[in-house]
This record gives sequence, structure tokens and C-alpha cells, in this order.
Amino acid sequence: MKKWYQSKTMWLNIASGVSAAAGLLVVYLPLLEVAIPAKAYGIVLFVVSILNVGLRKITDTGIA
Repeated sequence: MKKWYQSKTMWLNIASGVSAAAGLLVVYLPLLEVAIPAKAYGIVLFVVSILNVGLRKITDTGIA
């Protein structure tokens, strides 16, 4: 078994969570919308879901 921080799937999900948190910040801090366009969130979530499926297909080692 490998450590959790060696998992590409875990890092992708962490990055996804950070992106979601940034999306919440845009709601409360409108100035951030200049850096993170609101229209990009749907695209980002779609890409993340496709990447998660791909990583699950190539992963054969569990994490501890």
C-alpha cells in the first residue's frame, strides 16, 4: 500500500476541493471573479470528473 499523499487521485480531489472553495469565495468576494471567471466552474467540474474516472482506471494500488 502507498501513502495517501502518493495518490494522484487524492491530489486531484484536493485540487478540486480548493477550486470549489475558490468558487465560494467569488460569491462572497466579487473582486475574485476577475481571476476566476464564473463560467469556468462547470467546465472545471466536468474535466475533474473525467480525470477522476481516468485515474481510477489506471490505479491498481490501494492507499493506507
